[in-house]
Amino acid sequence: MMDQKQFDAIKERTKNTTEGPWEMRASFDGDYVVVGENPIPPIATYLFDYDAEFIAHAREDVQALVAEVERLKADRDRWFKRESSLQKEIERLQVIEIETDSKLCEQKKEIEQLQKSITWYDHEHSRLHNIGAETALENERLREALTKIMEAEAPIMEGWETSTYEIARQALGGDAHE
Repeated sequence: MMDQKQFDAIKERTKNTTEGPWEMRASFDGDYVVVGENPIPPIATYLFDYDAEFIAHAREDVQALVAEVERLKADRDRWFKRESSLQKEIERLQVIEIETDSKLCEQKKEIEQLQKSITWYDHEHSRLHNIGAETALENERLREALTKIMEAEAPIMEGWETSTYEIARQALGGDAHE
């Protein structure tokens, strides 16, 4: 893997070459040469055509590759920064998740307690309703019994009321003496 020092050395060597563009030309003896804007002196001589073509493009190719590496490094740095930011956000959300889970546990416990209370209330309400209904029925029976006692103990004349009659009359809401 190339380190930054090696990369910087490549950039420096590229910067120090003869200005471009370079081009490949056939020499008068059948070989090829690579020249810059000023053909004298040539950059390279006595080359095969494929070597000359490679050398002629080397300066621009290396500059393009250096630019691409720098662009990719900048992208990588942005992504690392973004990743770091995302990691912090993930950690923040994990804390929220833990807090939320804790609150949910507490709320579940509260809901369970409320459900128990509602069940107890429903049971007590039903039980009290039954007691109320039983009490109303018992009150009606007592009223009927007291009414029968009053009929049986009704005085023949005013002032001859028996104590049983008076007690029944008071229990039914009447006065003992009229």
